[in-house]
Amino acid sequence: MKKAALLLIVLFLACASKPVVEPGGPNEAQSSQDVKECMAEGKAAVGTGTGKASAKGGLTGGAMGAVGGLVSGIFSGNAVSGAIQGGATGAAMGAAGGAVYGAGGDSLYQNYVNMCLQRRGHKVLGWR
Repeated sequence: MKKAALLLIVLFLACASKPVVEPGGPNEAQSSQDVKECMAEGKAAVGTGTGKASAKGGLTGGAMGAVGGLVSGIFSGNAVSGAIQGGATGAAMGAAGGAVYGAGGDSLYQNYVNMCLQRRGHKVLGWR
């Protein structure tokens, strides 16, 4: 169970989103470096919100997992153990989900990066 949760966390974190710029633009050769630089600049200027979203997801997931584990544990005969296991699993999954959402869902950060790339001559098609 712990290995499966860890694997899911790693997979979720690997899916962090980045801007996709229009191919064939005036600065196509420079686009990859510009994306990296603008993302770093955006993180320094406005942050990404990942930490807050991860913490909120962890708390929410932990609470929901504990309740689910408690209910499951009542039927299996060990409510306390079920609540502990459910809470730990829920917290891990909620934190991973929050980290992924935070990495790609902070509109202030995305807007900053988009504007930075536009100033450098790139057209941003979206984020993926």
